[in-house]
Amino acid sequence: MIEAGQLSRTGKGRAARYRARREEFQVSLSRSETIEEDRVWGQVRSTIPRLAKHGPASAIYAYAFTEMLNNAIDHSGSRTIDVRGAVDPAGGAARFSVIDQTIASTATAAVPGTTVRFEVALDTSLTPKDVFERYSHDFAFDTSRVVVKLFERGGEFVSRSEAKRVVAGLERFREVVVDFHRVASVGQAFADEIFRVWARTHPETKLVPERMVEPVAFMVERARRAASAK
Repeated sequence: MIEAGQLSRTGKGRAARYRARREEFQVSLSRSETIEEDRVWGQVRSTIPRLAKHGPASAIYAYAFTEMLNNAIDHSGSRTIDVRGAVDPAGGAARFSVIDQTIASTATAAVPGTTVRFEVALDTSLTPKDVFERYSHDFAFDTSRVVVKLFERGGEFVSRSEAKRVVAGLERFREVVVDFHRVASVGQAFADEIFRVWARTHPETKLVPERMVEPVAFMVERARRAASAK
């Protein structure tokens, strides 16, 4: 099984330890050729056979993969689209990223592209139907979850420009969950831009902040009180 690539070994002799390898894939797609998301999915899923053993997770993963890749195909101005994914050897999760590369450049600067990441627990019991029912109103899929991951950006969310990037395009949805998990603090301008300025401009969209530590909750509540003031 080692020769077949199914197991990896660390140590020697009696100290040797064996464990299943992580299954993964990486594909670079050229926009100069016709890209069909279902064909790409058909190619990459053969590289992660472990996922098929987890029915609900596999169904959600397949749906998210094809939808997110289709969105990049339809809307990205990048010359290439990269897709990368992996499935943990036991328990854990299955994940992938869709990356459109730099979309333009000038003599002095390049305009970066976008990376969208997805992850699902292998032991989930949810199905795509469950997800749609949870985030639908009147049969319209209209809730978006915004995950603010400070630890990935390496700094605090302090400016209005950062806030504008978070809420860009979210006016299409009735309810937006802003998840502050692992965010230790936010700036007054960041909170004010989302929970006062943007909230007032888009009253048809409900903002739901969650998993806030006390300093974050203080700033968010301060902005929400200002938004409700006459």
